[in-house]
Amino acid sequence: MGHLKTQNQLSRINGDYQQLMEELQAHGIDTNPFGVLQIERFALVDLLIDEIRGLKAKVDMLGKIESARKKRDAWHVQ
Repeated sequence: MGHLKTQNQLSRINGDYQQLMEELQAHGIDTNPFGVLQIERFALVDLLIDEIRGLKAKVDMLGKIESARKKRDAWHVQ
C-alpha cells in the first residue's frame, strides 16, 4: 500500500473516529480510554490486513514469474 493511501485511510479513520466519539457523547455514552483503544486497534489491524494482502499478492506474482522463467529456461536447454 502506498504511503499516500495509508495517510488517506488514517485521515478517514480519524474523521470517522471523531464523529463516532461525538455521537457517543451526544447520547450520553461514556467514551472511556479502553473503548477508544479497541476502536484504534481494530482500525490498525484492518490496515495491516490490507497491507499483508497486497504483499501476498506481490509475492504470488513473483512466484509465478519465477516459475515461468524456470520453465522457459528448461525448454531452451533441451
